[in-house]
Amino acid sequence: MFQEEDILKLGGSPVSTKVLDQTDHSIYWKECGSCARIKPFSMFPRDSSYREGVRNQCNECESSPRLSTEEHLYRQRERNFAAASEQRWGKDQLDFMNDDARRVNYLHHSDFIRKLNNITPHRLYMRDGNFVGDLVLYKVWDRLIYQYGMFRSEPFNPDVPTFQYLCFIPLGYSPEFSVLEFDHRAVPVRESQRGYRTVLLKLIKASIVTEQDVDREFGRATGPGSIAYRRDLHRFRNRS
Repeated sequence: MFQEEDILKLGGSPVSTKVLDQTDHSIYWKECGSCARIKPFSMFPRDSSYREGVRNQCNECESSPRLSTEEHLYRQRERNFAAASEQRWGKDQLDFMNDDARRVNYLHHSDFIRKLNNITPHRLYMRDGNFVGDLVLYKVWDRLIYQYGMFRSEPFNPDVPTFQYLCFIPLGYSPEFSVLEFDHRAVPVRESQRGYRTVLLKLIKASIVTEQDVDREFGRATGPGSIAYRRDLHRFRNRS
């Protein structure tokens, strides 16, 4: 068997003779340069041109098919898509992704407020929002004052904070159902266009109006775009 000096004289790399000795059963370990896993030398292809006598890639990585740049790009996209699964809303999210079905029955904010006043007299306070083009709604209640041996209700005064923020209403025409924006991983990012059914749903959950009042004044929600709205109503009705 060649010694180290003989290998160097013949132009070989300074490989330990113990590594090249096929009869040596000692276990040597090495980290694979591709999968970064530490494996014994027996799992690496032998090559005397390397200092350690084995290549930097294990047998498994060398035998794996190599991806093109385009294939590797799509592979990374699939991994990113799978990693964002917890940020999505599951199967319910599909009902929010049909924009054409949700952009229906447009209503101007003046008509919406008029209809809303028919079913919520003196129970809402409205003012300009902090952003241009928005109105904000507040839930208000009377102040009870004990005077002369009895409770007297004082009318609402904006200077006395007896209200609770509910939501905002966009000015102009709004669709019946809100339209959401999603990124390239199908993760919901924001509400790009607010629908007036979203406002009505918040009022129902805040006990400002009833579902029957909304159906009487605005009509029943129908069509494929109403699935998410009707599902939220069902969950609210059957809450524990």
